Amino acid sequence: MNRYYLILAVAVLLLVTYLASRNSHAKAQATTDFIPPNQEKLIDDMIALMDCPYSLYSSGIDKQYIIEAYQQACDTAKGFIPVFFTIDVNLFECLMSNMGFDREDMVDGDLPFDEMLKGLRKRLLTEEGKSGQEMLEKLLQQYIKDYDHDGNPGWQQFRSEPAYKNVSNDCFTGILWDESGKTEHDLILAEIPVQHPWQVFAWCPYGDWNACPDADTHLAVARYWHEEYEAVPMVIGSDFIIYRVPEPVDDDRAATLAEEQFAYDEDIVTQGVGNINTQEQILRQSRYWYFWWD
Repeated sequence: MNRYYLILAVAVLLLVTYLASRNSHAKAQATTDFIPPNQEKLIDDMIALMDCPYSLYSSGIDKQYIIEAYQQACDTAKGFIPVFFTIDVNLFECLMSNMGFDREDMVDGDLPFDEMLKGLRKRLLTEEGKSGQEMLEKLLQQYIKDYDHDGNPGWQQFRSEPAYKNVSNDCFTGILWDESGKTEHDLILAEIPVQHPWQVFAWCPYGDWNACPDADTHLAVARYWHEEYEAVPMVIGSDFIIYRVPEPVDDDRAATLAEEQFAYDEDIVTQGVGNINTQEQILRQSRYWYFWWD
């Protein structure tokens, strides 16, 4: 009888071990196995460029899985800032270009100029930089001047347009995931080894194409908004950035911030929400800021 129970216990143990291994394998598949083969080199290249710990997430994953992964990274972050990057050739080439490299400089996921890259990042991380507030004010004054050309009070008219009703403040659906809640991009959750959130843009210099501000502006503005609103870059894509803040902006500051965000990214207003008062309304409601450049 004792031998019977011993055999039964061993069988149960083997069954539990088998089921656990199946569950573990299923989790691994959800994050890596479904990445298309033609993305493999780009993934290797982006990982090499990030040069930091990371997690990979393929498109088609449920958004809750992504949200939980990001929250867990934030909760355990020590000595790094977690940021999602879309795995996109345009984003990769933008970052490479702003670092002074061409895509062809990357050989089999390896940068021959590795020491040069480390030196560049060290310099960018230690530079004092310009005032983000002053840069935004200068950009805004230029827009006001452009709207008021030939003595026409175009800016005042544009600024006083009433806010549109029922404008969505969802920064994610149709951008990071689809209507069903499945991710639309392959993603890298990078643990950027910097002390302050704005330094993400020193580690990964972004922008300087079409109307998108240059890397110095992104860095300076990110610092200013973090110091004023505790804003943190959460997602960086080939043509968009999503920030998160602890809480929506209060009424006293929403108007000024809406104008600053218009100066930073005219497209989100003129090709997005419609006018600055609508952007102001969104800032009072949302914990996420979305920017997009055509």
